[in-house]
Amino acid sequence: MPVDGHVKVLLNNETPQILITEPLDRSYQGPELSWEYFDGKGWKRLDEDFNDQTNNLAKSGTISFRIPNDLTEVNIGGQDDLWIRARLVGGDYGRPKYQVTTDPFPPAASTTQSISILTGHMRPPEVASLIASFYDMPLQMPEKVLARNNLRLIDQTSANGLRDVHFDVFQGAYVAPLGNGNNAPMLYLGLSKPLTPGLTTLFARTEDREGDIHIDIETLGADLSWTRAPLTGGDPTHGLYQSGLLKFSTAAEQVKANLFGQSLYWLRIVGKVGWQPRIHGLWLNGVAIVQAETVKQELLGSSLGAQSAQFKLLKSPVLENTLELRVRENLSIEEVETLRLAREQGDPEPVLEDVANISGQWVYWRQVGNLDAFGADRVYLLAPDGTITFGSGEHGRIPPAGRDGIRAFSYQVGGLPVSAEPSTELKPIAPKPGFETAFIADTVAGGTNIPNAAELLAGMPDALRHQNRALSLSDLEAIARNFDTDITQVRAEHTKDQPGLIRVHVLAKGKTRTRVYSAARREALGKALASRMSDAYGADCLDVRSVEFVRHQITISLRAAPGHSGAVETEAKRILTAFFDPARGGPYGNGWPVGRPVWPLDIDRVLRDINGLESIIGIEIARHDELQPDAISSYQVVFTAFAEDLNVIMSEGEAP
Repeated sequence: MPVDGHVKVLLNNETPQILITEPLDRSYQGPELSWEYFDGKGWKRLDEDFNDQTNNLAKSGTISFRIPNDLTEVNIGGQDDLWIRARLVGGDYGRPKYQVTTDPFPPAASTTQSISILTGHMRPPEVASLIASFYDMPLQMPEKVLARNNLRLIDQTSANGLRDVHFDVFQGAYVAPLGNGNNAPMLYLGLSKPLTPGLTTLFARTEDREGDIHIDIETLGADLSWTRAPLTGGDPTHGLYQSGLLKFSTAAEQVKANLFGQSLYWLRIVGKVGWQPRIHGLWLNGVAIVQAETVKQELLGSSLGAQSAQFKLLKSPVLENTLELRVRENLSIEEVETLRLAREQGDPEPVLEDVANISGQWVYWRQVGNLDAFGADRVYLLAPDGTITFGSGEHGRIPPAGRDGIRAFSYQVGGLPVSAEPSTELKPIAPKPGFETAFIADTVAGGTNIPNAAELLAGMPDALRHQNRALSLSDLEAIARNFDTDITQVRAEHTKDQPGLIRVHVLAKGKTRTRVYSAARREALGKALASRMSDAYGADCLDVRSVEFVRHQITISLRAAPGHSGAVETEAKRILTAFFDPARGGPYGNGWPVGRPVWPLDIDRVLRDINGLESIIGIEIARHDELQPDAISSYQVVFTAFAEDLNVIMSEGEAP
């Protein structure tokens, strides 16, 4: 006998304390839901005896329907069960609004426009309370009633035999050890084994989002209470709003607990109200991959006791914090002991006296960012090109005179470009006991291409000008291009709205035509540029962003020689498709210049030599957003997205 069911839904307007019992004016545009079930082959509408008193979840009310005989299990979110879904097929619960801000207001000579997306007025349904029940049940009582509640099977046979007895849906979702009483969103991770006390890493591959949310990581202990596992070294993911490697320390003992129907060891990530990361994957025991070559025991030269002496490492660029530089000195026992007592955490042994095949006392000297901040200390400067600069005696100590007394005991340099796609399996050379498998969780890219002779010649003026130190905006642009070979165009400019701030807009290569330079790579580029900037610039003066793409539509009228119209049309579309590729096209074939509009002369120049083309009759350029084609802002890049953006109208000349 078919069974009917009904669900009574109470909707939440804005806070859990307010239940909607009457329709409210929430700027809805006629939302229409399709209630559907899975029949083993696909999703079908739930039509039989279906009655929706909530007006498509616009108000509180009852939804009733007859349960279909062919309702079949399906896997959703990793859970096999009997599911019914509601899908928005028409209208909406409020649409985003776009606010254009002009600064300064006209009639200023030049203005900057910014567009903000407003979503605060949107009111999607929020379920505050839900009661599910059945009627027209069989007269014979079932021997056993099992309810899958909050992903757990609960025996409700005794409750089924009593009148007017009910139990909560999602039972236990907000009771310890679940929930923390402040409605903060939480992400629970179940582990088959407990975490080893000490440092643990968790790699998160996420979708880039703007924002920086504080998160806490907690483990579940023996008394079913949560213990904080503090992050080590900050949060490079900014609250799982970009991919990165989280490092945290665990100390408390963990126990198995049955949550969500699974008996596992649990840890959770707690955010703040409004936290909405988009996570593609999480992996424990992640490590950062650095492609590097290690150089050991490189002799740099001899000190003559001169001020501000300079030496050059054989290889560059030198990776940050990898150089162990030592100078041979003659120290007393008391001086050696003083250096060892003053040793800073993380520094290597201050004095080495028993180095194989190298006689003398080798004293560790420390790399710093500015010699002016130090007196006669054992410090030095290191430029990215491998140039080492010692002090003058007043600011930074002068290495004592002596033959072959300055040596790089160890340092690392970046290698050639490397790339690998996610899920690529790795083969460690010497895996540790307990090792199971290793694979790449996110795309790996980096390194520097070896330039050919033509590229070296073309880049020589920039290299001679900036010498890896940024004094101007053009220096920043040149250094950015050299830092990451994936960057094809870059534009640096002073901002008018925030004096002292420099915005760097980056256009990168990629498989898609509108490649977004990821937040993690923008952060790495910002750090690299900041380390090479003049001290005249203020701290935190860089704002690295991905360019904004502006879709264009091009219509071209061509006249071909008799019998050549098909070939001319095909070739014209091929040339224009490549020409409007943001990262590989453009007027010079090296990416579309940031902030440069497209002109009819550009199109005329790339098409004029097509075999069989008699003349270009007309060229029309339009933006998809209907603004003027030449109104390209300094951070925008021209592109065409689809085949319909390139329209070629053909005609043929008369036969002779």
